[in-house]
Amino acid sequence: MPGHFLSAVAALVIANCGIGLAADDTFVAQKGAITGKWIPWQATTFAPSYEKRYGEMTAVEQQHFRTWYEDLDERDEPPYPANGLRELFADIAKIQKKLRMEGLMLAVAHVDEHGDAHTVSIIQIPNEMAKAPLGFSLIKTKYKPGLCDGTPCAMDFPVYFNFEP
Repeated sequence: MPGHFLSAVAALVIANCGIGLAADDTFVAQKGAITGKWIPWQATTFAPSYEKRYGEMTAVEQQHFRTWYEDLDERDEPPYPANGLRELFADIAKIQKKLRMEGLMLAVAHVDEHGDAHTVSIIQIPNEMAKAPLGFSLIKTKYKPGLCDGTPCAMDFPVYFNFEP
């Protein structure tokens, strides 16, 4: 099974919900269950329209998102929420509102070739009570599967938030 390294973490930013990105050089490594490779994390920003599906993003947005992964060929694509980021962001905003977390959250949804996430690795979270609802949100999300040489394949979808009051 082909695997790809993530070169940066998905910095999913919701400005209107009090969730933003820290401008630091956070670096964490986690061995991925699907890829079996070490996944380096480097914080970056990425803020496409929350409504857009991967195929609806501009070429610039797609290219920026692709830079999070190493070794993606032209016919490779990373997984992405099938209906865009809105539903996932809404779930995370609800968790934030209820728990009033402050700090970094790093998580990876392990997405299979059918676009389903069966496991989630939570690498860092500011409140242990957020683990279950966050994991549930990432697992219930339907994804466009990753593509390896144009064929659906398993690949990780990273999520990074810096929760601020």
